[in-house]
Amino acid sequence: MRLPRELLCFFAAYVLGQLPTVRANTEIVNFDVSPGPDVLLPQSSVWAELLPHESEKLVSVLPAPVDTPIADVCEPVTAASLGKCPHELWLSLGLDESAWSSFSKFTLRVSSPASHPTDFYVNIYTPEALAKLAYGDRASEHTSPPGANFRRMFARIRLVNGALPAQRNATIQPVPFIVTVEPLLFGVLPGSVIPIVACLLFVGLAAGFLVFPRVSRYLGKVADKVRAETAIERGRKDR
Repeated sequence: MRLPRELLCFFAAYVLGQLPTVRANTEIVNFDVSPGPDVLLPQSSVWAELLPHESEKLVSVLPAPVDTPIADVCEPVTAASLGKCPHELWLSLGLDESAWSSFSKFTLRVSSPASHPTDFYVNIYTPEALAKLAYGDRASEHTSPPGANFRRMFARIRLVNGALPAQRNATIQPVPFIVTVEPLLFGVLPGSVIPIVACLLFVGLAAGFLVFPRVSRYLGKVADKVRAETAIERGRKDR
């Protein structure tokens, strides 16, 4: 059984994390994890944390006005301003947890209702990279000693209103969205799509068992007919 090309393209984009922002306001970012130093950042203690037993959160953030360049949204980042901009959300990703410790690749997914046209911009930071962003040349003063093996990471999600021209005069409201983090099985496959893959395989196998015998019998009959006609034609030529 052949699946529709659109379905295959969508599924491949989902798995590989290459799907851009679409009408359903879904953004997928895949990232690698490797042990490194942690950052001593007091602000992060109040940020929501995604963990194996709580890998999904419903949040709400006020988007920046329509057509605001992303370079102007919640910039510049400093230790004093970190986490205080109303147009962004910072999350701590608890990748050190034992349930996730055997995985080196993860995916972060942002999903919001199509009724809230919004552009999402997602960045993933190691503690070391976040320290450099917040403290600049003084970053080393705020990171744990070299040789430390931490896997915690941070996610920054910024929002810009993506309203259509007819909606641009409407009052900007906070946008609800769901943030999900999960490991990538075999380095490419989110655990949440396993049931879908299993279903597709089952349907494909079932279709194969049902359709193949019929197709085989039909092709056999066609082949027999062709052979018979060929034999008759050769007999005529030999006369």
